Amino acid sequence: MQRAEAVRLLKRGLGRAQQDDPALVDRLHGFIDQSETFSIPNKKAAYELTHIIFYLSEYGRKDPGISTDAVRSLEFAGLLALLDHNTDLLAEICIALRFAGQTPPLGWEDWVFEQLAGFKAVKTEMVRKILPGDEYHSYLMCSWLAALSGLPLFEGANEPATLSFHPAPKPISALLGVSESIFQMDNARSADWFKMRGTLTVDLSPQAYRDIQLGEASSDKFDKFFHGFARCTPVLK
Repeated sequence: MQRAEAVRLLKRGLGRAQQDDPALVDRLHGFIDQSETFSIPNKKAAYELTHIIFYLSEYGRKDPGISTDAVRSLEFAGLLALLDHNTDLLAEICIALRFAGQTPPLGWEDWVFEQLAGFKAVKTEMVRKILPGDEYHSYLMCSWLAALSGLPLFEGANEPATLSFHPAPKPISALLGVSESIFQMDNARSADWFKMRGTLTVDLSPQAYRDIQLGEASSDKFDKFFHGFARCTPVLK
């Protein structure tokens, strides 16, 4: 991905068209087509996925030409981001889906915008001094998605001052609760979501359970996502 970004920057710097390296593009597509990779928590891989879509689409300027497997990869990564309460990543995934000509699963963008509404812009007394806990990148990604959706931007964050951006307190994520339960089950775990659902959700907080419900309702592939997430094969346990 770093090589691809370097090529893009060279194109811009030279100010002239430059042919993409077909072998490099093939490798990028090969990576994003591995859907099962994105059913397992790996934030680095998930951000690589979104950035590859940004690169291939030239940030929404052209069709990235991704496969149905790559769209499934985005959906699996998005489900993980939702269950992890990772606003920044889910916003990027929704943007990548839009750049790929896809409609983000029902409820995902509304969930992101709910988190965006919870941000507070805090003015700092010292110039260029950012307060601990600042999540400007997350705020920016949510705002970028809002712009693509035609919503108002940067409300309450436009005064000429050094600002830090702080989200509402985050609850314990559904991902943590479900992961701990699966780990404790050891060999008794199953990759069948419908068999495991009751056991895995019984101790979740109300908010975490709502996130699970949203994930299920938003994707007809939730059971397939869980099949990879549960890591029931000998290699992945």
